[in-house]
Amino acid sequence: MKKIGALTAATGQGFPPYVNVTFEGDEAIVTVRGEPEIYEGVYVCMHEPGPGNCTPGGPTCNNYCNMAPEKGPMQDHPLRCTHVKEGPYVQVRMPKSEFEAIMERLR
Repeated sequence: MKKIGALTAATGQGFPPYVNVTFEGDEAIVTVRGEPEIYEGVYVCMHEPGPGNCTPGGPTCNNYCNMAPEKGPMQDHPLRCTHVKEGPYVQVRMPKSEFEAIMERLR
């Protein structure tokens, strides 16, 4: 039987850091994920919708490509956006008794 416990620290962005503990039989699996990487960028004009893409006339279009006259005059730069990338993580497996001993020392 699997038992799961988790602790998160919400930062307002996607992919918050967290600590997750899963027990599978006599084993404890501890997963720790760090802060997400957040960087500023621009939408890339594409003809296929997707993350970080804009399509002519779509909601993230500012007519940088000059293919959406309904969005106004051609702009001198694409629309800015913020990209969020999942933070690095590590996973440790140990006997359940060892995990419980570590937690007891932390109390």
